[in-house]
Amino acid sequence: MSTDARFDIGSLTKPFTAALVLSLVEDGSLSTTDTLGSVLPGVPSDKAGITIHQLLTHTSGLVRSAASLGITEASTREEFVAAVLQSELLFEPGERFEYSDTGYDLLAAIVEHLTGQEWSPLLDTRVLEPAGLQMTGYATGDDLSSAWYPPPPSSPPGPMPCGTGRSCHRRPWPA
Repeated sequence: MSTDARFDIGSLTKPFTAALVLSLVEDGSLSTTDTLGSVLPGVPSDKAGITIHQLLTHTSGLVRSAASLGITEASTREEFVAAVLQSELLFEPGERFEYSDTGYDLLAAIVEHLTGQEWSPLLDTRVLEPAGLQMTGYATGDDLSSAWYPPPPSSPPGPMPCGTGRSCHRRPWPA
């Protein structure tokens, strides 16, 4: 590994997403008590009351993985949000803990919606650069190269559901 290797945050996107969400809380753009219905358009009534806090703490009732909703690496952010909003809840929000990648993907969508900016560059300017993490970032299909450590896995062509041997965090939006 060279001294100029870039480190992919990979599956650590959740704490980075939480830091990004909390930076919006800190500047008053968002509150952990805000609901999906107040921050995203078109949220159905069964999900409208889910709070940012519930998404952050895996108590929203959303499914664990977007793959169970037919979402693949080739899916767009809009397709992901539509699939989540149409899905059945596993339980009433706040009722219990159930680990949910989907909740954090939805937090990333909320951040993008509220700021009008994409998650990765926003993470750079609001979290990574202020922390002095100049060689850390989010590797996407557009910028995967030998400069990243660890090197990206070889992947067969075409979309695959998450969890089938191809890393979910390689899509153009974080998990």
